Amino acid sequence: MAVMWQNRALLLGASVALASVGLLVRAQRVAGQKQEQLFIRVTERVDGKLTTSFGQSDLHFTFTATARNTGDPGTGPSGISTTTTDYACTVQGGGKITQVQDGTEVTTAVTYKSKDIPHVGISLAQIGQGTYEINADFGAHCGLDMDVQISGNNAVAQRMVGGIAAIELTPTVFLLGASNLAYDPFLKAGSPEGLQFYQQRSGTFDPNSKSFRRSGQASAPWTHKVPDGSATVSGSIDLNYTIGFNQEPEEVEAIITPVGDYDHWEPKASDDEDTPGNGLAFNVVLQKKGEPGKAPNKKAKSFKFELSDVSHEPGVCLNWPPKDRAKISADLKIDKVANPDLQVADDEQSATSGAGLLGSSVIIFSYDWGAWGKLKVTATLEDDSTVVGHLKDKPDVEVVTIPKDDNGNHIASAWTKDNVLAGSTQAESDDDDQPEGDGHTGDGLSLYEEYRGFRIKGGHTRTSPNVKDLFVYDLDKLGLGSFGASGLSVHFLGISEFTTVQGSDPNPLVVNFNHGFAHLCDVHVLLLVDGEAEGRLGMAEGGPGTPKKIQRVVVDVAKCMRCRWKELDVANNVAHELGHSCNVHHHGEDNYNPGGVWQRKNDGNWYPLGETGRDVAAPHMQNSGDQNCIMRYIYAGYYEYTQGQYRWHNPNKPNAWIYGESYPPAVIPGTIFCTSPEGTGENAPDHTPVPKASDATLGACARQICVNDLKH
Repeated sequence: MAVMWQNRALLLGASVALASVGLLVRAQRVAGQKQEQLFIRVTERVDGKLTTSFGQSDLHFTFTATARNTGDPGTGPSGISTTTTDYACTVQGGGKITQVQDGTEVTTAVTYKSKDIPHVGISLAQIGQGTYEINADFGAHCGLDMDVQISGNNAVAQRMVGGIAAIELTPTVFLLGASNLAYDPFLKAGSPEGLQFYQQRSGTFDPNSKSFRRSGQASAPWTHKVPDGSATVSGSIDLNYTIGFNQEPEEVEAIITPVGDYDHWEPKASDDEDTPGNGLAFNVVLQKKGEPGKAPNKKAKSFKFELSDVSHEPGVCLNWPPKDRAKISADLKIDKVANPDLQVADDEQSATSGAGLLGSSVIIFSYDWGAWGKLKVTATLEDDSTVVGHLKDKPDVEVVTIPKDDNGNHIASAWTKDNVLAGSTQAESDDDDQPEGDGHTGDGLSLYEEYRGFRIKGGHTRTSPNVKDLFVYDLDKLGLGSFGASGLSVHFLGISEFTTVQGSDPNPLVVNFNHGFAHLCDVHVLLLVDGEAEGRLGMAEGGPGTPKKIQRVVVDVAKCMRCRWKELDVANNVAHELGHSCNVHHHGEDNYNPGGVWQRKNDGNWYPLGETGRDVAAPHMQNSGDQNCIMRYIYAGYYEYTQGQYRWHNPNKPNAWIYGESYPPAVIPGTIFCTSPEGTGENAPDHTPVPKASDATLGACARQICVNDLKH
């Protein structure tokens, strides 16, 4: 007897017994999975008689088998079958045959038992929608082992036994298909007995049910003649069966796979908040839990993509669009145009796929250079159960950060890894340590603001979290001059890339006006202009100090061009005044103007020269220190020297003559920020006849630099 289930199979238990032997085979479980169980308990008794021209013998058939399921978890009752792996089937019987031949009575007692049955199949067949039939298939021919006891004419008996051995194979073959209605040689197809036996072995069930149980009984007489007429097999079949099914939910998982280089993706934006920047795509696919690539039996009624914890920063970066045009809106969106296969919500924060799918995809676009958010994907299956997707190879990650953010600072982890060389990786940290300057780290921009970045001369720049930044609006295109020696990262802005913020600071120009998350302070822009500097070559109005104190940086280009070094004087004075705007002081206090100056002529007498308008480069004052420093003055009228040919009064010491010499043509303007107050060149201790201005009172200018408006 066989039990046949069309479609794929699951774990199945089955029992079949001939000659009143019963067997129950239950579903096996795979570790960690819930699976359905189908059990079939069948008890079948088959008795028969074999009648030949030699006599008659009894036939008894016994069958046992163990079956295993061959289907998939989640398969309903209409998709289950089994394959037997362990089975035992015996055909046994015996009889006493008496025959008179050639006047001699010969009695032969025969017992026999089958051997070498090739295979056994057990299945439950679905016949039409929601109907089943118990069916059978025992295999192919089997041989017989025989035990013969003969009395009478030995030679005749041997011939008789040989004939029995030959025909005994035939009824066995017939019986192997005994309960298969379509090919049943015992119960003729369409016969009343055959139809009744089929109906008794059939029933109905709900193919979508989670469980069912049916019991029944079938019986029929049967008779069959061997085609050559040499033997007749007859008897009866009595079948009792119980079949049952209990389904547990199929375990399904939804795998979220980023498309492209998710590990290194960083958000980008366009020129306005309504135009998408770059996108990040994700695929989601259903699979059997723990079985990559293996599709489940259930499909999705829908996949829902949901964005949450999405940033809403003003504008698209810290200084664009201009303040009067900047808007606040979601920085990550599911764009309707780019996702035509999804039903996208009006706010573009969620979207839903169609039904009957094993997978779907979504493209999420950035609308801000500092955008962040989270993606969750939920699959609703055909049985209305739900599965929350998880990131591929990370079953614990059911909420995917956009961009990839390992420490929750709302900054792409790849950018943090590539750019933060030292210090904290918290969004609010401000640890720029280059140049070292006065020892104060930072430039007023938080790590997040450095990452979100700026529009600079029409393009976008993420600034460095290691190098301090300085922002300049160069109204008259003066350039940096020699200020590159500061080691600062200087950014020249366009007219619409900063704004005016009226408040308590003398400098109202601010660059990070579109601020929101992780804001530390307003970062001020230096206004660099060509203009009158109150009789000087240049000036930083409000300085020395950090940028928030500097109202303007003024360089008198025309006056510089009348100096000895011309363009070099312009470059030096631009750098000098920018230095004052970064809290760098002169090498010492002001030089002094002597008023009237006297000169000793060759006759030894002193003659007044009158007002010269030329200052004295006093020791340790503005002309002192490192000869090559940008912050050192290079022009003066005189320097102090006790054996000099000139004399004058120091206004601070009006009763004493000060002697000195004329200051020779200036050395080339400095191009560095010094690191020590020690005098070099014409200020060195060994300069002859004397060091002109000696060591600086302050000096070490490189160690004074500070652009952090939260300091000083």
